[in-house]
Amino acid sequence: MADRVALERVGRVAVVTLQREDKRNAIYAAAGSALEVALEIAQTIAANAPVAVSETLKAVAAVLAGDDEIGWEATMRAQEAVLASEDLVEGINPFFERRAPQWRGR
Repeated sequence: MADRVALERVGRVAVVTLQREDKRNAIYAAAGSALEVALEIAQTIAANAPVAVSETLKAVAAVLAGDDEIGWEATMRAQEAVLASEDLVEGINPFFERRAPQWRGR
């Protein structure tokens, strides 16, 4: 699933839209399948490196809590943490070795 995420603030609520090429910029969820779609998205997120997921969540929280300057600073801290992690190497090697990554969360 190759998705992009758009974030929009509506008052105090953050609206997250997944832009999916295969669904023309929308999630198509027939009545009653919202849980199934949510679980699919959760599995996609969970399959990523724990450090990257954690740092991304921190950056998003900082963006929602403040202005652009705080968001950019949080994004830079997240990027530095990911680049310094053991998971960075583990994210690259399995690609060339054609295997699933074994995330360490460090």
